[in-house]
Amino acid sequence: MWIAAAAEVSGPLLISYFIDNMVAKHTLPLKLVAGLAVAYIGLQLLAALLHYNQSLLFNRAAVGVVQQLRSDVMDAALHQPLSEFDTQPVGQLISRVTNDAEVIRDLYVTVVATVLRSAALIGAMLVAMFSLDWRMALVAIAIFPAVLIVMIIYQRYSTPIVRRVRAWLADINDGFNEVINGMGVIQQFRQQARFGERMREASYAHYLARDADAAPGRFSAAPAAEPFFLAGAVRAADAVRL
Repeated sequence: MWIAAAAEVSGPLLISYFIDNMVAKHTLPLKLVAGLAVAYIGLQLLAALLHYNQSLLFNRAAVGVVQQLRSDVMDAALHQPLSEFDTQPVGQLISRVTNDAEVIRDLYVTVVATVLRSAALIGAMLVAMFSLDWRMALVAIAIFPAVLIVMIIYQRYSTPIVRRVRAWLADINDGFNEVINGMGVIQQFRQQARFGERMREASYAHYLARDADAAPGRFSAAPAAEPFFLAGAVRAADAVRL
């Protein structure tokens, strides 16, 4: 992971060397330019290959964890007393075993992998920025607390919304299970409209919860990323003036 981050960050370093020592001085030796181009392409290919291997490793780990988790949940369900199933809807149990287990897989594939990869990349970027311009590196470090505060606020706001999303999804699965298993009784007593309205209400509530979950992300993404774009624009302006 650190090797992939170092390879990914080395590309901008080569570009900076090319601009400062060749473009700025109006000297373009063909062999050196070709060597830099080959090195840049090689580093990008190495970073892509290592990131691909990392994704495979995290996916294999996640699939193994989900498989073991589902087995453990099924063993726990088999050892529950019969009275437990009198009050617990079967559809919600199925949703917990299937959909919620997939959330654990997403945790390993997306969250853990992204955090580790981003930590390695940020560390390599800070080293590269300090080697290029320590003032720019200090500006980047000063931004981290603000980004961390935004993340904490987002998590505090979105956690109850995500729980509501999971609860409504479990209700939808429970409704489908009830309708499919009791289809004959529903049709005999002409209750199609009532059950259809119930499913529409649950689906719409799930839609509203998902939309509320996406709202803080739309609100916080642009302001949190704007300082990075501004810092990059300042750096690019300095390069153009050179």
